Amino acid sequence: MNTPRTVRILSWSLAGATLFMIFAGGMVTSLKAGDSVPDWPLSYGQLLPPMEGLVFFEHGHRMVGWLVGLFCIGLAVLQAPRAWALMGLVLFQGLLGGIRVLVVPRMPLDQTEAWRAGLASIHALTAQGFFVLAWVTARRSTPESLVPPPSPPPSGGRDLLPLVALGAVVIQAVLGILARQANVLVMGHAIWGVVTVGFISVLASRLSSLPLASVALAQAALGLGSLALRMNTEGAPPSFAGALIRSAHVAAGALTLGLTVVARGSGRDS
Repeated sequence: MNTPRTVRILSWSLAGATLFMIFAGGMVTSLKAGDSVPDWPLSYGQLLPPMEGLVFFEHGHRMVGWLVGLFCIGLAVLQAPRAWALMGLVLFQGLLGGIRVLVVPRMPLDQTEAWRAGLASIHALTAQGFFVLAWVTARRSTPESLVPPPSPPPSGGRDLLPLVALGAVVIQAVLGILARQANVLVMGHAIWGVVTVGFISVLASRLSSLPLASVALAQAALGLGSLALRMNTEGAPPSFAGALIRSAHVAAGALTLGLTVVARGSGRDS
């Protein structure tokens, strides 16, 4: 059974829920809420613990993950393309979360921070890849009459700009994850961000893509805000407003990646 309209609704719901999950994960990281719940997969032994303090953010992130999993199950039941790949990534993400909560705290103290940073980086990178796969699935489930295909390259030749821009965004995403999770290559992330915005701006102009241009502009502004926060609040307790800016920056980065994949044509190719 494969109802195109139902698959389309579930696919776009999955993409939207995944983007929100990335934002929610950003809030967990920014507010340092990852250690607020000591067990897994339940929270304090409950499906719905008291949603107070940092537990609200950590358990809320888990609940969004459950919703994402339900959408994946729905797509698998409908035999939608890439549904089982999405399911596999969801399970992998859950496994990473379980290892971080149950295994890492039992390691020697001199190893826990490195393991936390490593697992968090893999978790964040997988989330970006999962969103792109969900985004491509949604795009491919949508008729061209509703979502126009990307513009063809000029003069009918092969245009390398979309590929170069996509490569720049991928590098920027990796640098951002390392800067955020491991506190390394922070200035490299900022400097490469300028290069990436340049590529994306040219690409958006060539394709006359207002969504890509708007998201790139918002991402640049949020990046500057995140950098300013890092420089001016070093060592200070995390603030809710600062967490919102940083988390929006992470989510906008995922959306930029998804839009760039579509601009390259990967979102419509069969």
